[in-house]
Amino acid sequence: MKYLYSLLGVLFVLLVIILSSQYESAELQESPKIKTPTHQQQQAAKSLTPIVQPINPATRSFQSIELESIRLIDCFNDVNCDYPQSDPKSYFFAVGDDMKHLLKVTSANFASGNISDNEAQIIALDMLRIPNGHVQSEAIALLESLPVTDESFSALKSVFSDNFDSILLEKSLTLLHRYHQQGFDQELDALFQSLMINGGHFVRQFISANLLPFINNSNIESYRHSASQMNNSTLEFRQLMSTLNEYELIQQGG
Repeated sequence: MKYLYSLLGVLFVLLVIILSSQYESAELQESPKIKTPTHQQQQAAKSLTPIVQPINPATRSFQSIELESIRLIDCFNDVNCDYPQSDPKSYFFAVGDDMKHLLKVTSANFASGNISDNEAQIIALDMLRIPNGHVQSEAIALLESLPVTDESFSALKSVFSDNFDSILLEKSLTLLHRYHQQGFDQELDALFQSLMINGGHFVRQFISANLLPFINNSNIESYRHSASQMNNSTLEFRQLMSTLNEYELIQQGG
């Protein structure tokens, strides 16, 4: 009898296993299959992806830039615009910031081909004439990307003839060297020599220490003549003589 019960128990377990297997098989058959997209379907999906175009900030016309330049110059000269005047410098500081921004906008528009080099030069020279070193430095940066012209050189010469800002001169050195190499060498030599004798303290010292790129066989004697007019106990005299001697040493292969 015990054997019979054991046999029935085994049969019951086998029956449960068989029924469970059939249920799982049926469940799997009913489950939907996930299909992998074909190559064509993937390409079609990509074609539906929106393309985000970058926004070009250089989209202002020359007319709008020029009008803004005129407005800012009037604000600077007349001190009658809506800028803060919490202290004596705040107004001009704020106007100067807008001028620098306008020069950056002009530069971006020129770089993108939205305005011509002549139009960019007009804005640069307008801002260069503003007696604000930060604005003038930004104008110099713009002029560095523009062609050499008589009008630009005339403005540069005027600024440095009446300016004792050695920092501005330092920022302009690369631009001035380009002008020196493209036909304005004699005028620049005369300007440098005048500034070394009559310029401000730091301007005299800066020029005398940074003349080497401008010295050549054609102008070295004129610089020696300028040195003869200087006080030989000054730093600028010693720096100028050192520069001239260094040039000659280079020419000799030293």
